[in-house]
Amino acid sequence: MTRAERAAEQVRKAQAKLDAQERQAKAERAERLRAIAQAKATAREETRKMTNKRRYFVGALADDAGLFVWNNSEIAAVFAVLAGMKDIPNPAAVLEGLLGENGVGVSGSGEFLHQKLYIAPGS
Repeated sequence: MTRAERAAEQVRKAQAKLDAQERQAKAERAERLRAIAQAKATAREETRKMTNKRRYFVGALADDAGLFVWNNSEIAAVFAVLAGMKDIPNPAAVLEGLLGENGVGVSGSGEFLHQKLYIAPGS
């Protein structure tokens, strides 16, 4: 083998080694990306499960409180008002204070809430 042939063989081997390393790096990167995608999918699934549990819990609270006697527009109006309170510290105390105005207690708050929301009762 001549010197030129040996040099060409070294170049070929070095190129083959480099190609093999690149293939390995691509395969490892693809595996890392699959692992990341799987972790994200698992996290999304857990978030979805927690959200569904929370939705069921809130719905069960509304049902247990007897709020299902209201129609959908009334419930939507109540939640719209409650959503405006999300940044208020201790919103339960504020709501209790509002419901306690004019001698209306929490037990009689349905009529008062209808008046505050400008919704005719039974609509």
